[in-house]
Amino acid sequence: IFTGKESHERVIAFYQLSDVFVFPSRTETQGLVTIEAMACGLPVVAVNAAGTRYMVDNMLNGILVDEDEEEFAEAVFKLSTDSLFYKTMSENAEKKSISFSIEKTTTALIAGYLSLCENKQLESS
Repeated sequence: IFTGKESHERVIAFYQLSDVFVFPSRTETQGLVTIEAMACGLPVVAVNAAGTRYMVDNMLNGILVDEDEEEFAEAVFKLSTDSLFYKTMSENAEKKSISFSIEKTTTALIAGYLSLCENKQLESS
């Protein structure tokens, strides 16, 4: 089902209705959808690609796989059939998402800008 554009509230509801976030993209640049899913407690099965690799800690809060359909399906199957593994991954996914909260990322961004300004001032002196 392709729903088209949805409100933020409905997107959250879709995540909450789900069990696993599957993400076969190789070209994710920011990982926002991955973090949104993890914030809803969804473990992730994703292709081991640059943006996703930064968000997902393999076998801790998700499973990173090669571009292989069988490997991808096996990872989803493992999460679907091993309830203890699923519970651990789900809890870890939610914990990891907190490190990408708006407050934490804004604080890090401001700290980065301040550091750049301080370095520029030192260079000017």
